[in-house]
Order: sequence, then structure tokens, then C-alpha cells
Amino acid sequence: SLLLFRPVLQYLLHSKVVSDDSESLQVSNATRELFKWGIMCGCVLSAGSNLQQRGLQTVSASKTAFITGMYVIFVPIVEYILPGFQSNLNWRVWLSAAISLTGMYFLSLDSNTTIGAPTITSGDLIVFGSMLCWVAAIIISGTSMKRGCDSISYTIIQFGTATFLNTSIALIFETNSFVYPFHDIMKSWDMILLVGLSKGLSFLFGTLGQMYVRYSFHFILL
Repeated sequence: SLLLFRPVLQYLLHSKVVSDDSESLQVSNATRELFKWGIMCGCVLSAGSNLQQRGLQTVSASKTAFITGMYVIFVPIVEYILPGFQSNLNWRVWLSAAISLTGMYFLSLDSNTTIGAPTITSGDLIVFGSMLCWVAAIIISGTSMKRGCDSISYTIIQFGTATFLNTSIALIFETNSFVYPFHDIMKSWDMILLVGLSKGLSFLFGTLGQMYVRYSFHFILL
């Protein structure tokens, strides 16, 4: 979808980044940076999407949404821990992180067990793992935008990488889905297209936002 609409998006969004050191970048270096960060993020997206959908087989959509939404808190925390980001956190971030973890605790209560007894299921841990992948994807995208990567090309490369990896995994573990007349795929073609289009645009807009908005303000807006 992004390949089809790229000319229009390029014209409307003016996605070429003008960073402080962009004038000194050679085209070959810029292309190398683009593919390096795009492929890296594509690998993370592939892992995150597979873990999330695997978790959804046993975890409710509402709980999955809550756990996934915790990336808003974890991104600044991870940046604070990792060297090179020089991220400063105030008490509000730590308080928000504590509240989020408390919420995850209560959401993980299993209604089939004794009242008040918490149960963290394997599905919860899988979804939590997918959330960490989204954290990595946001940090990688932010870094790539600072390096002067074109946002639309970057998004296309990361999705191309994720498509290759996910298709390879599906061919190995879901071989029957690719046998003519593709019953498993055809019965969900509308959802596949809808999710594909919405994800393409959401990740593109998120990447565009990281071109102009610093992390601290970005997550306040979220």
C-alpha cells in the first residue's frame, strides 16, 4: 500500500528529513543508513507481531491492548538505561511506570482461581515480549530519523523485511494456508487488507511524528 501511494505521500508529507548534519551526508552513506535501520526495525516488527498474535490466542484483546500500551512508559525508561541517549526521567515517569505495572498485575488475575490470587499466564509473558519489541522499534525509528533517513522509504523497507520474515515463517509452520485455493487466506482476506492498510499508515505517521517531535513530548501526546 505504501509503494502504491508513495508518490502522493512524498508530495503531501515532504518526508525528506533535514537534520543538522544532512548536508555532509553522501547519498551512498544515507542509503546505507536507510537499509541498516529499516532492516533492523523490520526484524523487530516481525518478532513483535508474531509474539502479539501468538499471545492473542490465549489472552483477551483488552488485556493485550493494555500490556502493549505499556510501551509508552517503557520507551523513556529503556532510553534512560541505555548509554548514549542521555534521557532524564522525573518522578512522574517512574510513578506512571509503577501504576502501569500495578494495572497489569490486576488485569492478570485469573477469574478461574481463588479470588485475589494473581496468575501471570504464559500468554501474558508472550504479549509482554511483543511490547518490548515495539519499544525497540520506536527507539530504532527515532534513531533512524535523527540519522536523516527518508521516513516513507524507511517504513517501506521495514515492512518489506517483516513481510519476508513473516512469509518465511508462515511457509514453514502454516504450509496449508498456501495450498491452492488458499481457503485459510481467502476467508479472512478483508481483515488482512484492513489491518495491512491501517498498520501501514499508523507506522508511517508514527515515524513522521518522530521526525519533528522529541520523545518526551511524543509520549505526552500519546
